[in-house]
Formats: sequence, structure tokens, C-alpha cells
Amino acid sequence: MTPRLLLSLLSLCTLAACGEQAPVTIVSAWSESGAALLSLDADTVSLGHDTLRLTAQDALGEGLVGLSLTIEATMPDMGHGEGVVEVVEEGGGVYELTTALDMTGLWFFDGAIVGEPEDPFLLAVEAW
Repeated sequence: MTPRLLLSLLSLCTLAACGEQAPVTIVSAWSESGAALLSLDADTVSLGHDTLRLTAQDALGEGLVGLSLTIEATMPDMGHGEGVVEVVEEGGGVYELTTALDMTGLWFFDGAIVGEPEDPFLLAVEAW
């Protein structure tokens, strides 16, 4: 795990420990290199088959097109995951993610922009 991802996780744990009203999601985060801002369209998702929109932008707010993304959904509290998330580019920097989450709770979308070198990112959502 990279230092930047570890820092994100520590921030997430700190927020979760602050009480019931503290947010426990990361729906928008910069990739490790700072080249891309990745944002999910919602802070909660449904159990079972669900489709989410992910927007990828550069520092100027321009959509990043043609990215090759790998994303795995994991549930750290339970020590398991659903595996690889299907990613389809819609255009203009928008990507459709298809998930099949099977339990309520906090899920991490641990991803990377594929390339040399890979550019990891981490997002987290509550599934209900």
C-alpha cells in the first residue's frame, strides 16, 4: 500500500471514529500522482447489481478520456470483496461502474489508472 493511500485510509478511520454524524465515505479523491480527480456520483449505493458514474478530471476540470481503469471493490471490515468492478467509458471523462455488492456497510473502490507507472486511487462508499 502506498503512503498516499495509507494516509487516505487513516483519514477515513479518523472520520469514522468521530461519531454517528461524521462522514465515512470518500466519493472524490485525487489519484496518487495528482494527475486525476476521480468522483463518484453518490455517497451511497444499493446492494446487489448497481451502476455508478465515475468522473475523471484533470487539475483544470477537463474530463479525462480514454483512461484504462482497474477497480476492485472490497469490504475491509469483513475481509472480503466482490472482485473486479466492470468499467465502461461513456465519454467526456465519465465512466460507468457496474457493481454487485452483497452486504451493507463500508466498501472501498481500490483502483488504478493503468499505465507506466500505474496511478492508484481510493474511493469509499456505504452500501445499503
